Amino acid sequence: SGTHCQQCAWNMYLLRNDTIRKSLDICYDRCDDNTDNGKCDEPTRSCINNKFFIETPCVDCEYDTSQNTVGACPSGTRCINGRCIDPDDPDIDDDTIVVLTVHDPNAMVGPAEAAPGQWMTYIIEFENVGAGAAYGVHVKSQLPPDLDSGSLVVADGGFYLPASRTLLWDIGELAAGEGGQVQFQVQPASGLISGTIIVANATVYFPSVPETTPTNDVVTVIGDVVAHGQRVETVEGVPVAITLDGYTPTGNPLTFVVDREPLNGELTGAAPNLTYTPADNFEGLDILTFHVEDGVNSSRPAEVSIVVATGIETIPPEVLATSPIDGSDDVAVYVRPVLTGGYPPTIHAWFTEPINETTVTTGTLFVVDALGHQLDAAVTYDGTTQDAQLQLQEKLTWRQTYTATVTTGLHDTSGNAMAEAYSWSFTTRAPCFDLDGSGGMDIVDIQQVAGHWNMDPSLYPEYDLNADNVIDVLDISLVAQEWGNLCP
Repeated sequence: SGTHCQQCAWNMYLLRNDTIRKSLDICYDRCDDNTDNGKCDEPTRSCINNKFFIETPCVDCEYDTSQNTVGACPSGTRCINGRCIDPDDPDIDDDTIVVLTVHDPNAMVGPAEAAPGQWMTYIIEFENVGAGAAYGVHVKSQLPPDLDSGSLVVADGGFYLPASRTLLWDIGELAAGEGGQVQFQVQPASGLISGTIIVANATVYFPSVPETTPTNDVVTVIGDVVAHGQRVETVEGVPVAITLDGYTPTGNPLTFVVDREPLNGELTGAAPNLTYTPADNFEGLDILTFHVEDGVNSSRPAEVSIVVATGIETIPPEVLATSPIDGSDDVAVYVRPVLTGGYPPTIHAWFTEPINETTVTTGTLFVVDALGHQLDAAVTYDGTTQDAQLQLQEKLTWRQTYTATVTTGLHDTSGNAMAEAYSWSFTTRAPCFDLDGSGGMDIVDIQQVAGHWNMDPSLYPEYDLNADNVIDVLDISLVAQEWGNLCP
């Protein structure tokens, strides 16, 4: 492969032998024919999200994933199918597939906070999600009374009806899957006091369907000075710049104060110009909060959401905590299932980082009894808490030790396996026969058993301690004699 392949080919070519030339062609094909045999002659990229990509170099005609690097697309472009593309470029070829994140097809976007005199921009998004064309589509929005109609600027061909304070856009025909957006700008009405709440919304009409789709409400709080929240994105291990933003109608310079630093990364720089660096092995959502001051007033806190996507890292996942905890010796036994969910307790394993859900199986997370029997169970994974759960489909037994195990077949979202299997054990409690609630097993409990519990033990086999096929006074005697007073 690579230079060795080319040198070999040249040597064969010098021999001028037709048979060897055929070998020469095969040799070059191994380097050049990517489609058939997976060889390469240039790096390849795969998108992590709309901004970041992973680049895999081509080394000696082979992709070398051990040398992967993370890159970012230039401003104004998005990563699509491994390429940094301007979505508005008319020359994008038809084969380019644009992957969009899940969104509300008919939605309204606006500021969470605003100050007197500040321009507020509202954007109304619409989309025909039906299978056929829609005709006569129009968008209508009622201008809230606390917004100044005299400052209103309506864009995208819309117009304003002062008598009813209605904004209207005539969209017309929309093909299936087609959508767009309209917007307007406006200032808060004069004289609004801090704390005033403004609620705006819109409605998208599809008369030919017929269908009327209201958007979400946009709630804006008026303040004397405001801090603007925002959302930024990066990938594991890649710093991202954050510029805090705010507004004051006084024109005074703003002071930016970070109230709560992010928990899963380091913040450097001087506000408002900051840099966030994710902690090693962290991916997910991190948050910082801040407020602004203009020398007279302070704003309400605003939030910066930092989304850290899966990237390149080699740190294996670890078990952070478990339930039951290792060494527990008083785990309750449930003789009946909880509805259809199985038998408590649910076995939990929390991890230090997000886990690849497809690797959480009954082969990578399981429980066995003292004899090595693997209990029947169902597994689930909660990505928000990084919690792998095992719901038992058969009940535990009294005074039994069980061992739960997470194997190396479980991987994190970057593909790293557990460095080694992790096991922990717990023991179930003995049956408690404190039937009268006295705090111990006594003659009253024995009388209650004799009077009411002489029954077929098939319902509660764990209570038939002497295995005489009946639950009776002898069973409590065995508990008292052999196990001691374990109640309550």
